[in-house]
Amino acid sequence: MAKDTLPAISESGASGEIAELYADIRQTLNVTAINYVWRHIATIDGGLRWAWEAARPMFVSGRVESEREHLLVQLSYPKLPVLSDTTLSLVGVSGDGRDTIGAILDTYTRGNLLNMVSLSALLAEPATPPAGEPPRADLPFTTLPLPPIPEVADLSDEVSEEVLVIEDTQQKALLHAAYLAGDLGPRPAGPVADRVRSTVHEFTDTVIARMIPIGQMLRQSLKGG
Repeated sequence: MAKDTLPAISESGASGEIAELYADIRQTLNVTAINYVWRHIATIDGGLRWAWEAARPMFVSGRVESEREHLLVQLSYPKLPVLSDTTLSLVGVSGDGRDTIGAILDTYTRGNLLNMVSLSALLAEPATPPAGEPPRADLPFTTLPLPPIPEVADLSDEVSEEVLVIEDTQQKALLHAAYLAGDLGPRPAGPVADRVRSTVHEFTDTVIARMIPIGQMLRQSLKGG
C-alpha cells in the first residue's frame, strides 16, 4: 500500500456533498478530524455516501464501542521486553517522551479497534451474537495533548512503508463485525459497492490489522521504568 496509490480528499479541499458528509461524520463520531480511511473512500465517485449511509446507524446506536471492547478482551500478543528509562534515553526519549508515546499508542488502539470492527462490518454478513453479556476490556484513555498527526503524503518513503499474530486479529474482528452488520443501513449492490468494499478490505486486511497488535505490543513494552 504505497502512499502514492492511496489518494484522499482533504478536509480543506472538500466541497459540495463530500464536505457535507465530512461534517456529518465529524458530528456523529464527535471527532475534530476525518479519518484517512473515509477521506480515501471519498475519492470513489459516490463511495463516501454509500459507505457512510450504511455505517452511520451502527455509530448512532453505540454498538461499535461495545463490540470493540468485546474484541479487545479476546486479543493476546507476544510480550516484548519492557524498555527501561535508560534504554529509551539512549535514543533520546525522556520520561515525558515515554508518556507521550504511550498516549499516542493508546489513542491509536482506540481508533484502530473502532475502525477494524466498523469497516469490517461493511464487508460482513449479519450474524447473531451469543446470548448474554460477553466480557469486555477497558479501552485505554489519555488526556495528554498529542502532537499533530502528519498526512501520509508528508511521510518519508521509509516511514510510510513501515506503517504497513495478524490473522488472529482479523478473524476475531470479523466475527464482531458480523454482529454489527445487522445494524447497518442499506448497502445497495453495484459498481460503487464493489469499489468501496475493495478499498475497505485493503485497509482492514493489512494496515489496521497489523497496527492493532503492533501498537499493543509496543504499549506493553513501555510499561514500567
